[in-house]
Amino acid sequence: MVIMASSFRQYKAVVGLRILRWSLVFATFSCAQFHDDYQKIISGSIVGPSRGVRFAQAASEVLETAGTAQIRVELTEPNPWVTTVTVDVAGGTALPFEYSFGTTTITFEPGETTKLLDIQLNDYSSYFAGALWDRTLILSLNSASGANIVQPNMHTLAIVNVDTRDLYLSGTGGSHFNGTPITSCGGGSACNAANPFVLDTAYAFLSPENYAFTKVTLVNGAVMAGIAWLPPNPVSTNNGNLGFAVTNQLYVCSSCRITMTARGYTAKNGPGSSTTSCAGGGFGGEGGRDTSGPKTSSYGYAFSSSLNSAGSGGGGNSGGTGGGGIHIFARHLTLHGRIEADGANGASGACPGGGGGGGAGGAILIQTNTIAGGGGALSANGGNGGAAAGGGGGGGGRIIIQYDEDQYEGTLDALNANAYGGMRGSGASPQDGAAGTIYFENKKTGQRILKVNNIGRSTDSHTTLSSLGEAFFLQKLLLQERGTLRIGVGQELVLSESPSFSAGGQLVNLGTLRVPDLDLTGGGLHNAGTLEIASGNMTIGNGGFYSSWTTSTLNLNNIVVKSGGIMTHAPNPNMPSYSLNIAAQNLTLEPGGQINADSKGYPGGQNANGSGPGAGTISGMGCATLASGAGHGGKGGDDLPASGGNTYGLASEPLSLGSGGAGGAGGGMGGAGGGLIVLNISGTLHLSGIISANGGNASLGSGCGVNRSGGGAGGSINIRAATLAGAGGIVSAQGGNGAGAGGGGGGGRIAIRFHQDHYVGGYSALPKNASPGLGGAGAQPGTVFTGTP
Repeated sequence: MVIMASSFRQYKAVVGLRILRWSLVFATFSCAQFHDDYQKIISGSIVGPSRGVRFAQAASEVLETAGTAQIRVELTEPNPWVTTVTVDVAGGTALPFEYSFGTTTITFEPGETTKLLDIQLNDYSSYFAGALWDRTLILSLNSASGANIVQPNMHTLAIVNVDTRDLYLSGTGGSHFNGTPITSCGGGSACNAANPFVLDTAYAFLSPENYAFTKVTLVNGAVMAGIAWLPPNPVSTNNGNLGFAVTNQLYVCSSCRITMTARGYTAKNGPGSSTTSCAGGGFGGEGGRDTSGPKTSSYGYAFSSSLNSAGSGGGGNSGGTGGGGIHIFARHLTLHGRIEADGANGASGACPGGGGGGGAGGAILIQTNTIAGGGGALSANGGNGGAAAGGGGGGGGRIIIQYDEDQYEGTLDALNANAYGGMRGSGASPQDGAAGTIYFENKKTGQRILKVNNIGRSTDSHTTLSSLGEAFFLQKLLLQERGTLRIGVGQELVLSESPSFSAGGQLVNLGTLRVPDLDLTGGGLHNAGTLEIASGNMTIGNGGFYSSWTTSTLNLNNIVVKSGGIMTHAPNPNMPSYSLNIAAQNLTLEPGGQINADSKGYPGGQNANGSGPGAGTISGMGCATLASGAGHGGKGGDDLPASGGNTYGLASEPLSLGSGGAGGAGGGMGGAGGGLIVLNISGTLHLSGIISANGGNASLGSGCGVNRSGGGAGGSINIRAATLAGAGGIVSAQGGNGAGAGGGGGGGRIAIRFHQDHYVGGYSALPKNASPGLGGAGAQPGTVFTGTP
């Protein structure tokens, strides 16, 4: 900006009123230099201030005990006029009471080029444990007058901690804190499993998240613990949780432990507990139900943990206590021993008075720059349900490790980390608890890995990401040994690699799942939400499955179902709710691969009529109850006077479920009808496996001389393909067998349309079975329709 007349008048006023200062200027500048500056101002040729103001350095450091820190601010050249600049606090980790400094204006008189800025340091470390960390104070230059602000315009002051708070724990004696012997472990200095060192407020200011040490060492079987939850108080930072920080090294020997096992919520307490049953407590995974009541809910967050996280107690008066929370912030962690927050087992005995469900596993959060060691273990496992009354297993907890450098022997993959659910107690069909979550995050590379592993226990309960409806991003998702992760309604999970399934790991998608490709080998996907596969390719290998929990169409490029792989849909209730609808360019069903909707139609009745438009019916009552088979493409078999179910649906466009058979005397169960499979293949359907929607067989009741039940009707298979190829395939929608003298189910409906027949031996060589089930009298076959798309 060109200096205007007002600026010139101001300059003349300065000249007229500050004669003494000009004498200083002439002492600094030559007459010629001053004359040049003056002439430039008069002519208007100076554009903006010609000098720069800056910090002399971009960073410096000072000991916290120094009392005062001095920071130099300078002009690049001396000015013939007054120059000012404002210094503000722009950030940093130093707390306001650790220094004395606010916004300050620095004034350079004419000819001055250097100013020193004083910052008063207040060393609170003597009683504020959190101040053991090094701190930073970031300053910035703003609002300069008479000069431009130039680089460096920011200055970072490092305030270096000089205090020491060293904790040394030994299981055989000699424990000390800063050299002072510890006598709080059962009255002695041996801090072991019998007399653990309980970290309490004697070692910290405010609350346990502010416990801080420069070094913590556990040797010779030493055990550290936190205060157990104290009902009825809420879990907080001074009970039910163990939290501390280590500014240098945390060392845990191979026989040593840091534990909050059974120190979380007590029986019938916590967000995931039941007050009316003996279900297991929930946390990362749902708690298993008892013999009759519902399962308990999970809560918390798979990717971070607050200082108020703990596992819920099991239901029943003697339910197991949940695991507490462990929160460790260490610059360097060397782990050879155990860090554990397991839930306790529920007691055996009658529920609710004497027995109970298992407590849920607790929370373990570790944040460290470097993790090293070998042979260590982390555990946040659910407790087992009590026997006799059939208590449910506690859900697994949540483990989170965030780090910069992995120096662990064999990398963190070798770390024995578990958060599995507890086992169900004995009795009439209680449930195991669901697995919790194990999360690893490399803060330097950004890699995020989530594991869900239930060591082969029940998949009836689920593990949740969180209770929030938001998007989650991971590089890897590992679903192992029947661990079952649920993506909730309103949630989105985005993976940069295909999820890994092994030994029956499962994924339940109620929200949105986005993956680059999908290989369902060794595990399965229950899909009720949005599934986006970038490549458009899905492979289902041995031990894998895809199950539709919707009637929506799955649109893909290529699907390969290998031997031992299955595509299916969920069993329907008394109304049409689920089917398998696929639109793909190519679908390959290899030998041993299946698309199977057997018994997935309308359910059968239990000592009652079946369901669906062609439901089987009963006649009579008690041990004299007769039961007929269900109808669909063909009429169901009679058990006169109980007449078989009627036919319905379209032979040329089958889109209906098979109906359920009737259940006869003694609690007999009618067979469920077959489900619905719709395939629209724009390229080639390579059919060398089995496509089936058979009706289910009936089962006998008990306690009567003659027991009987009706079979379910076959379902629907509707296929369109540009090219039909393959060899040795089977297409089947046959009715289910009746039990005893009950009627058989009627056959279902099959329609196959194609343009080109490349099937080995021709289309006529492909077996197409819509026969009725056995039993009773009058069951009829269904329909098989052939045409072009």
